[in-house]
Amino acid sequence: MGVSTIIYQWNGSEANADDIANCERFALSTFEKFHKKAMFVQMCEYDETPHFLQIFDGKLIILQSERTLLYRN
Repeated sequence: MGVSTIIYQWNGSEANADDIANCERFALSTFEKFHKKAMFVQMCEYDETPHFLQIFDGKLIILQSERTLLYRN
């Protein structure tokens, strides 16, 4: 039997190390429950895989915080 489930961990560009670590622990514990019939994919904002983007049918919207907007202005 092949891969039946894909578990994505998407990290936003402003995610801090604690949030990323917590998310990774949760994703890996979920992955282990599938007994190797799942695939774990970890990615960062602006480096998304084509398959991940296809899930959103071209309508992925990434909201940015005010902090990002201040740096851009």
